[in-house]
Amino acid sequence: HDLAHLRTLLHHLDLHDRPAAARVLRETGLDAPALRDLVLAPPTGFETLDDPLAATARGWQHYYAARYADAARAFADAWTAGGPWAPWSALGLGKVASDLGRWDEAQRWLLVSLDASRRDNDLFRMAECYGALGEVRLRAGDLRSAFELFTTDAALLPPGSGHALRLQNYTAIALGRMGHVDLAAPLLWEGFFTALLRDPVSATYSLASLAALSVHARDADLHARVEAVHLEHHARLDEAHPLATEMPRGFLAVARAAWGHAVGDRTRVTTELQRAEAAFAERYPVERMWVRALLAREAPASATPSDDEAWGALLARSLPVAPPVREGSPVDAWLLRAELPSSSARGHAFESLRASVATKHPFSGLALFFV
Repeated sequence: HDLAHLRTLLHHLDLHDRPAAARVLRETGLDAPALRDLVLAPPTGFETLDDPLAATARGWQHYYAARYADAARAFADAWTAGGPWAPWSALGLGKVASDLGRWDEAQRWLLVSLDASRRDNDLFRMAECYGALGEVRLRAGDLRSAFELFTTDAALLPPGSGHALRLQNYTAIALGRMGHVDLAAPLLWEGFFTALLRDPVSATYSLASLAALSVHARDADLHARVEAVHLEHHARLDEAHPLATEMPRGFLAVARAAWGHAVGDRTRVTTELQRAEAAFAERYPVERMWVRALLAREAPASATPSDDEAWGALLARSLPVAPPVREGSPVDAWLLRAELPSSSARGHAFESLRASVATKHPFSGLALFFV
């Protein structure tokens, strides 16, 4: 639990939200002198300390800043060193591999961490692993497995957990992808309005999930309601730290662009894609390059010769260490038997993303993202 709280603290620091980081210290019993120094006047401690815990913490710090190469190196250092932090570094490697589109590797790393957490009776890390595995399976198109994994994650949470709303959104996303819009939309609306007053970041994510659901389900009425609610509550949503809402704001714009494409409004498509590109900026490079490809389709003059090179560089990213070959717990072996769809098992799940832009439904690539 302490390392999980440390991850939360590092995430707040990455967003330059020191009051929230200080609150984590007060509320979780992590109020140690070294951590107080980190919050009040961040030293270079995690960058210079040479031990598995520091490497693991450094990995999460880089991960939350979308510095995936640095995160992977730090997690790999902690994994190679072994010891009690190795399972947490395996979780980190799984999360990095997932964001790189290497879903087979991601699943194998996450199963390593899950197996260790089961042996350690670490329910918190088990829940984290099941949620991360659910994300991998959902993005790969294995929707039923994703729903089952999210449900398992939720069942492991203690009563009153602050993660309950997050898991409700996750299960709703899976339900929506399976076509159960009548079940998914109410859960996401509940998540939005529950979080609106106390957590505008979470509320923004819920609204982005509803916008994406409207695109997947081709439900124009749902999208109209999302836009109306966004307009009504934009002042409250804007209170969230900008860095914390780049991802959902980007996908809200993508959804508007998708609906602009559906009605033939090219000006709206271009305007919203430009907003999405600005929101994704440098922290979400795959999403940004996908949006740039969509922009090039609508306005070919916006494409640059460097785009092809940048896309190739994104696909070439890999982890510095391979997951060990192991079966893991018999309880979770079904995940290895339930193969990932062939398009995502080759190692580069985003290979098809750019090609999808040239199809009849250029926004179909939205299904590869967890929103």
